[in-house]
Amino acid sequence: MQAKCVECSYSLVGLPSRGRCPECGRVYDLTWEYEPVTSGERARALVEGVRACLPSARTVSIVVFILTIAGVVVGLAWRGWRQFCEASGTFALFGG
Repeated sequence: MQAKCVECSYSLVGLPSRGRCPECGRVYDLTWEYEPVTSGERARALVEGVRACLPSARTVSIVVFILTIAGVVVGLAWRGWRQFCEASGTFALFGG
């Protein structure tokens, strides 16, 4: 493992295993085991996180289907209501 500050890349060779970077002041601990993450890996992790939050295609298609059926039912009910009002002569009360 390279002994560099993760913030400013200052060489920490010869310094105690724990402390603050003399260049930027960030706390470091050379006993921690970690692997640096590249920007490509960060981008992939971000995309995977966003995908995990999105609904599946099946869920979206079910919701669209239900909304379509609801729209058809409401449209037919409205058409029936208008026909009823026109036939009974009460439609004039509603501004039509």
